Amino acid sequence: MWWLVFPGAALLFLLVILIRSSRERKMLSETCYTVYIKDLPEAFYDTELAFLSDLHGEDFGENGSALAETLLRDPPALVLAGGDMLTVKKGIPFDTHSLESILQALSGRIPVYYALGNHESRMREYPEDFPGWYGRFLSLTEKYGVILLDNASAYYEKDGQKLRISGVTLDRKYYKKGRTERMKVSDVDAAIGPSGDCPEIVMMHSPMYGKTLSAWGADLVLSGHFHGGTVRLPFLGGVMTPQFQFFSSYAKGEKHFGRTTEIISGGLGTHSIRIRFMNKPEIIRIRLLRDGRK
Repeated sequence: MWWLVFPGAALLFLLVILIRSSRERKMLSETCYTVYIKDLPEAFYDTELAFLSDLHGEDFGENGSALAETLLRDPPALVLAGGDMLTVKKGIPFDTHSLESILQALSGRIPVYYALGNHESRMREYPEDFPGWYGRFLSLTEKYGVILLDNASAYYEKDGQKLRISGVTLDRKYYKKGRTERMKVSDVDAAIGPSGDCPEIVMMHSPMYGKTLSAWGADLVLSGHFHGGTVRLPFLGGVMTPQFQFFSSYAKGEKHFGRTTEIISGGLGTHSIRIRFMNKPEIIRIRLLRDGRK
């Protein structure tokens, strides 16, 4: 009978994952980081940012209100959205309900800066498959005053001092499964220009290019895309990324490259594989402080 034990145990383990996942997908969590930036202007000492990524249309709470309510209980200075806030796939209707509920709640209260992920980019790249979707997405962001950073930068100003916030929109070659495309500093220059003389915060949906962005001059890099590895195991981390990387150190968390800090969100939602296990949906809060090192 031993040959029946292992399949039975595997089936039981899968059942436990599915039951827990169905609850865990709605259990919002908050992860806090402190980021030290060299020569951070005094106006931004102790500034708090919130970073959201990979919502994929997930609803939290009644009418999707819980996510915005969580942010507004302790409002950050800025909300940064790192892409894939919608799910864009053939055979799935265009659904902006959860995204709109968040943008509407934050509109006029907290500035929102939004970079594109591979799902938002897909609407524009394949208009024959998603007719009118990208235009409707643009209308939504315009309606609620979102600052859209599509290979673009914007300045957040306070007391005459500035932070530069940029969004790098990645070509689909950077999302190929089973491989990591090389990126050069000149590729970043082509997207958003050279780094400047104020702190640089860069949103780039894939987390694989922190070293390149460090060489470019980024102080803080914000990424997502890997959904925390979907299923996380003790001591091993995230099991698999959307690009079929197993137990990647880039699935979630904090990395450092010289003076650059990269923070990788475990994401908020799911799409093709509707599972989150030991991997609660994650709001990231970031406190900025000045790095006093010479």
